[in-house]
Amino acid sequence: MRYIRLTEEERAYLQASYHHGVNQIERRRSHCLLLSDQGYKIRTLMFIFDVRYATVLDWFNNWEQEGKASIRIKPGRGSKKKLEAIPGQVLQDRVNKHNRNLKAVIAELKEDFQIQVSKRTVQRFLKTGRL
Repeated sequence: MRYIRLTEEERAYLQASYHHGVNQIERRRSHCLLLSDQGYKIRTLMFIFDVRYATVLDWFNNWEQEGKASIRIKPGRGSKKKLEAIPGQVLQDRVNKHNRNLKAVIAELKEDFQIQVSKRTVQRFLKTGRL
């Protein structure tokens, strides 16, 4: 069986992260490592956290390689923002130019910036007011 053995400093850090962390994922990882230190088996941790065996092993491996940094969520997760590279005023000018015909705006964006977006994406971007 594989367990994570923690020093007092690591245990204090993980307990603080578990009890006061702002992100649920970071709290779960911290809790898992703390339970492993208490002697819980990987199979038990799988059922407690409703994750695969490989996920628990990944948490363990990351902890051993990266330490405290492994608890935090890495940047770059989630979908990338397609319209952030285009200045808001350019997009607003194109919307005004085409008399709010978003299909024409989308066609121009694809032609000029090689960006494929949906009508709904353009609407959300315009609605946010980041122009």
